[in-house]
Amino acid sequence: LQKYSEAANAYHRVITLKPQTFQAYNELGKIYAIENKHSDALSMFERALMINPQYLEATINIACLNKDLNQLIELQKQNPARGDIAYNIAKIYHTQKLDEQALAQAMNAARLYPCEEYCLFCADLLSQSNQTTEALKYYHQTLEYNPNSVSALINIANNTPDSAKAEKIYKSALSISPKNFDAHLNYAVLLHKQNRLNEAL
Repeated sequence: LQKYSEAANAYHRVITLKPQTFQAYNELGKIYAIENKHSDALSMFERALMINPQYLEATINIACLNKDLNQLIELQKQNPARGDIAYNIAKIYHTQKLDEQALAQAMNAARLYPCEEYCLFCADLLSQSNQTTEALKYYHQTLEYNPNSVSALINIANNTPDSAKAEKIYKSALSISPKNFDAHLNYAVLLHKQNRLNEAL
């Protein structure tokens, strides 16, 4: 939270020095959206568009903030190479339990703009639909962008048949996040299966 506060203060200083900096309003809006300050975020995005009505980033951010699926689909038609639009459509489909559509959009997002967030989302969707082999590909790809992704490490360990390798991966996850509940739980289950009860407790 502190880093967001510092960033917000920096953008406010930019706006004070140069009020027509529409990008600063947009970035402030993104910070407010992360902080769940919906009305403040919307106000900043709208300010950005008042200065530059053609500013696509703010238009996309308003659609995402409002979870406006129809507008996002229309924006995707106009901007098919934008991975962030596909990703946000995927998230809305997922909340609506439209899993096939969500997965298609998520995979499109990861193809257009490969990154940790998009690959991890694909992996989780595939895992939830029991497509384990494909899910593991995306979990491994997630680690290419962030070797410290605890979620990816845990899921890879969960699906590693070699107990020794799985244990090593769980320990790696716990070294990154010592208080991670899922890592502790799944590691304990592994130890239990090996009858290493004293270690599991």
